[in-house]
Amino acid sequence: MGRLSLLRIVATILVTSFLTPMLADAASKTKKAKKADSKVYYYYEQKPFDDSQQKLQPNFLGHNYLAVRKKLSEHKDNFFVKDEFETSEQYNKRMVEYSSTVFTGTTKLNDLVAFVTAFRPDVSYDADTQVVSISPVTRFLDNSDRIRDREGITLTTRPPEYSYYTASTAFGVKRKIRHASYVSVDAALENGLQTDFEFNLSPHKAKAAKDHGHLVLVGFLEPPFNGISKNETTATIDNPFEETDLVLCLLFRVTQIWLINDKSGEVYYKYIIQASDDVTNPSSNTPDSDTL
Repeated sequence: MGRLSLLRIVATILVTSFLTPMLADAASKTKKAKKADSKVYYYYEQKPFDDSQQKLQPNFLGHNYLAVRKKLSEHKDNFFVKDEFETSEQYNKRMVEYSSTVFTGTTKLNDLVAFVTAFRPDVSYDADTQVVSISPVTRFLDNSDRIRDREGITLTTRPPEYSYYTASTAFGVKRKIRHASYVSVDAALENGLQTDFEFNLSPHKAKAAKDHGHLVLVGFLEPPFNGISKNETTATIDNPFEETDLVLCLLFRVTQIWLINDKSGEVYYKYIIQASDDVTNPSSNTPDSDTL
């Protein structure tokens, strides 16, 4: 055996002895990762929402509102606004055609979708009548032509970001100002809808609803789909704090509001939204909660 062949054999043995533990470790990690992934059974919805369901999967997330905004961001903002040289018929036709765009999985912008709210609703219970009352956390949106006079329900929000600067008055008085910046995504609902509701529920389920109850907004996105609400407060010498609250809005025609258990996926109640000119609504498609 020549010297060169011997060196090649030695080199091969060294490389193999060095890489084998690394490859084994990588294979082990990959196997563990796949095993961990198999345990994750809750994901954003990929298909149009089925509102005939009587139970949702545990840790239900609904559709991904960020996927909607990502799809909308593929066009410049003026794409969603009627041009002055465009007739209303042309604009409506263009928006209808665009609504058939898929934004996630097989779900199109004009399909029935479901969004889970960021905040738990206000839940109160009367044990004597066994009636539970539900009030979503809402806010008024009035700072944009597209969403003027709409009511917002928050879908997600990020922690505030803080910055500081020094300001001075005309008299030379200086103060350190703290600026807080908030960003959230809201479903912008038609104003005037009756979103509070109540229904009968046994005490033990009412307690679970108070601890783990979450709301699911069921309905349709509607053109021009998005808008922005921005509110600002200004600092003063006496109050050296200011805020910017930026709300990215999705225009949403809500048809139902579901109260669910966000851990188990149990559906306690489906509240059916009537048109704004007929907001009285005791109706529900959900059987008695205790029979689910």
